[in-house]
Amino acid sequence: MLNKRERLAIFYERLESASVVSTAEAALELVNLALVSVEDEFSGEPNEPDRWQELDRMFPPQADSISTVSDGIKICRSRRHRTYLAQNGAIEIRSLVLDPQGQPEVYFKKAVADGRFVCDVCPRLKNANR
Repeated sequence: MLNKRERLAIFYERLESASVVSTAEAALELVNLALVSVEDEFSGEPNEPDRWQELDRMFPPQADSISTVSDGIKICRSRRHRTYLAQNGAIEIRSLVLDPQGQPEVYFKKAVADGRFVCDVCPRLKNANR
C-alpha cells in the first residue's frame, strides 16, 4: 500500500491524463472516479465515507460539502483544501493555507480544451480562496 502523498501524486496524474470535460458536473464526476479508483487500488482501506475520521483513506467531496457560487463555480470544501470546478469543466485544487505572500498553494489545475482555467472563468478567484 502507498502513503497519502504517493496516492495524491497518482490521483493528480490520472486527472491530468484524463480527457477534458465540458461541465462542472462532469468535472466532479471525473474527480470522484479518479479518487475512488486510486484509493481502492492503493490505500488498503475500505470505501466507507462515514468512517473518514478513522480511516487513512481520501474520499471524494460529499454532497453536503459542495456549493455553487454566482459564477457557476462549484466549490467542494474539505478540511485542508478546496476543489473548484468551473462551469466549462476546468478543475483547480488549492490549499487553505496561504503562502507568505498571502496566496493559496495550487496543488492541481486542469484547463479545458480552449485552454481556460478556473481563474479565467472566475477572475475573482485568482488571488482569493473563497
